[in-house]
Amino acid sequence: VAALASLVPSGAGWACAAVPRPLRPLGLKGVASLRTAAPGFEARYGFPLNLSSPSLNAGILLLNLEGWRRMPLTDEAEYWIRANNQKLAEGGKPWYTLGSQPPLELATRGLRMPCVHLPLQWHVGCLGCRKESQPSGAVVRAALALHWNGPRKPWPGEGPAGAGSKDVWRAHATVACSGHGRCDTEAQLCHCAPGYGGASCDIRQA
Repeated sequence: VAALASLVPSGAGWACAAVPRPLRPLGLKGVASLRTAAPGFEARYGFPLNLSSPSLNAGILLLNLEGWRRMPLTDEAEYWIRANNQKLAEGGKPWYTLGSQPPLELATRGLRMPCVHLPLQWHVGCLGCRKESQPSGAVVRAALALHWNGPRKPWPGEGPAGAGSKDVWRAHATVACSGHGRCDTEAQLCHCAPGYGGASCDIRQA
C-alpha cells in the first residue's frame, strides 16, 4: 500500500488512478470506443474529447474519495448514464456500449480530472482469458496486482476445467474452499463439510 500511495499526488487534486492502455486509445474502433460520444462531450464541456489519449484499464481502480467528493463526479457519471439510456430508448445510436467505464472516462475528462496513470505492473489482467490472450510468465511474475478477468476463473465453482493461470492462483490462494471443504481441482468444485454450502463453502447453513 505504501508503494502505491507514493505513485499518486497528496491531497484532493486527483480523483482516481488506474493503469492506461497505451495501445487502445479512446477513439479506437470497437466496443470500448468513445468516438460516438465525442460530439456530446464537446457540447457539454466546451472542448473536444482527446480520442488519441489512452483508455483506462479500470478493472483495478484506485479512488481518492476526498478528491471525488470535491468535484461533482458522481453527478457527471450519472448524467452520461441517463443520456446513454435516453439514446437507447429513442432508438438512436448510444453514446457508448461498454458497461460502466465510459461514464467514468467521460466524467473525469470532462471535469479535467482524468485518472492518474499507474505503472503497468499494477494491473496485469486477462488471466482468465483464452490461453493465447493471457500475459506471459515474465509479465505475471513482475506483476503487483493480478486480475482474472475473462470467463476462465481458476477458483472452485467458476470457469471451465483447465482454467486460466491456475498455478498462479494457487500460489496466492489462502485456504481452499474457505477451510470448510475439500477442493476438487480437476472438476473445479468444492465438496463442502456438513453445515456449509455455496460454491466456496463460505455459507454457514442452519
